[in-house]
Amino acid sequence: MRVGTALLVTGVLAVFASTAQAAAPQPCMHSRTFAGVRYNEFCGPASVTLHVRGETYRISAGFCQVDADGNFHVTAGSVDAEKAVGSALRKTLRLPFFSLLTASRSHGGKYAMVDIGYALPGDHPPGEAASPATATVVGGTHGSFSARYAQPPISGTFHC
Repeated sequence: MRVGTALLVTGVLAVFASTAQAAAPQPCMHSRTFAGVRYNEFCGPASVTLHVRGETYRISAGFCQVDADGNFHVTAGSVDAEKAVGSALRKTLRLPFFSLLTASRSHGGKYAMVDIGYALPGDHPPGEAASPATATVVGGTHGSFSARYAQPPISGTFHC
């Protein structure tokens, strides 16, 4: 996992622990171990459909929330707990994970400042995208995102 993605994941965990909750149910996270690697598995009704390199991936078991500053967050899937805090491990789990953090709402539910991090199972390297990524949040319950200048470009939708 690249340093930027690890910092993003760490930020998500900090947001998870310290932000004001939206009207949605309380988000949750469970620590698990598989093949000697500890990972955090998020839970909740949120799901993400991610389009990368012509493939579609669905990542479920997540949550949406709005922090005290009015920024919107979506987190779904599982993340390698040791990698998230920067520990060098010889073992790595390739677990599906997605995180979207918004800032600087321009108007309505549209955000021009968006950080996205994701991991996909298999041989896919972890990905990340930052502005000029965009996101649209509709009523705090669903929305879409895109980062057409990311390498590779990504887009998708989420439901809370």
